[in-house]
Amino acid sequence: MLIYLLRHGDAVQSSAYHDSERPLSSLGEHQSIGVGTFLRRSNILIPSIFSSPLRRAVQTAEIICRHAGPSKLGQSEYLVPGSRHQQIFDVLDSLDQPSVLLVGHEPHLSQTVALLTADQSDLGIEFGNCTLACIECDTPLRKGQGMLKWLVTADQADILRNQAEKLIP
Repeated sequence: MLIYLLRHGDAVQSSAYHDSERPLSSLGEHQSIGVGTFLRRSNILIPSIFSSPLRRAVQTAEIICRHAGPSKLGQSEYLVPGSRHQQIFDVLDSLDQPSVLLVGHEPHLSQTVALLTADQSDLGIEFGNCTLACIECDTPLRKGQGMLKWLVTADQADILRNQAEKLIP
């Protein structure tokens, strides 16, 4: 199984919103469009996308779905920081799909990468806004058995997407 992990795009910083309701900023929308387009241009097919129920993650997942290609969208409280990682691992084990995209938050995503690839809680990996990682794992998921295939920041996805647009009319 290929597990794609994506941190939500840049969000509005305002005390007018409760943290769970903060929407994407215009930069966050642009970042999400860029990553979605990068996925489509890279021919990466993702049958299911799960996001944290926090507004900025849901918006990111919806934009990715619109720009990357059709996917089934769902939400999981197991992608909220502070949730136990084993809970989302159990959800992933129940899927019969070659790939899935998880849209969440820091430090939960970097901890997920560390647990899947090294059975540690910290590898010094930090997800900036709209950073996307790909981990290859056998199922059932076992801590420390995954392989980090690649990690792309939002800026790198923009560069790669722009290069692809020059090559593919």
